[in-house]
Amino acid sequence: MLILLKIQNPPLESGKVIKFLSCNGYEEEVVDTIKKEIKYYIIVVIVFYLLPLLLIKDTGGAMFSMLILIPLLILVISCIYGMKNGFYIRYALIVALLFTPSIYVIYNESAWIYTAIYGAIALIGNLIGLAFRKTKNTD
Repeated sequence: MLILLKIQNPPLESGKVIKFLSCNGYEEEVVDTIKKEIKYYIIVVIVFYLLPLLLIKDTGGAMFSMLILIPLLILVISCIYGMKNGFYIRYALIVALLFTPSIYVIYNESAWIYTAIYGAIALIGNLIGLAFRKTKNTD
């Protein structure tokens, strides 16, 4: 997407805002999409970063959270996302990207495989949610 800068003639006075426009004029659509999806990403961040800090006290807690709790929560969140928004592969990619920093913050390098696993679970959940999505009647 090409971003163009709208420049006013004469040059901007102090206090004026520079407005960025996409070449196709979809800036409002992009902002609406971000507003609609941000709540899902915030919940995913809470699942990836807050829950492990609360639950991981020993190896058993780590295994429970990484193998059962987090995948289950990601699946549920992704199903809800799919029911509300439809199928978007970017959702699964963003979920995988959101997990990546937690490898260094909470876990260790052996947790890299979970990036792909959680991304795949998000993709599957998104598809399941799409199957239950209510279509709008255009009668």
